Amino acid sequence: MESEIFQALLKAGLIGGLVLLIGAISGWGMTQAPDFVLSRMMRWWVLKVLVPILKRPSWLLRSIAIFVNNAGICVALVACGRVALLPWFAIAAVGVAMGSALRVLVFEFGWRGDEVDVDRDGASAQVGDRWAGFGMLLNMLEPPAIVLTLALALVQLELPITSTNELHEAIRVWPIMLTWTVPMLAVAAGGESLWMGRQRVFEH
Repeated sequence: MESEIFQALLKAGLIGGLVLLIGAISGWGMTQAPDFVLSRMMRWWVLKVLVPILKRPSWLLRSIAIFVNNAGICVALVACGRVALLPWFAIAAVGVAMGSALRVLVFEFGWRGDEVDVDRDGASAQVGDRWAGFGMLLNMLEPPAIVLTLALALVQLELPITSTNELHEAIRVWPIMLTWTVPMLAVAAGGESLWMGRQRVFEH
């Protein structure tokens, strides 16, 4: 039974991940035009709301902000699973927002060719930071947590399990969400906050 549940969730998660990826690519492309309404909205959100919070020196405050944002989105996606067709639109919308926000972050805080050699010693020290590496390792729990969230959103109505009634009843969406997804998001948020603080990614 456990293997069948895993296979059902994996299938739904991969399908949801594909929809999320398509949405992210679309969001990245749409943000290319600086005057587009999505571009202006995401620049305001990222630069005026998100970045000021993530630049705070407190590791705990950054962790809480990241966790609340990620967990809130994931809970909302799972809740959408009780309404027909809604999860598809919600997942696509989250993907668009992710792609748009990522483009803003890359172009605002990414490396430029004429800045690569400005502080080579400082950059080398940051790359070799063991705490930053440990944070990145913990942050790797976020992708499986997202995939599991997408699966839980889709298996309720959109991708029904037709093999057996026992299997369908065995997938208890909210207990799985609270037992697995939320703890993974919490640990990942702590790791993300750690490496962001050590690498100072929002400083030019």
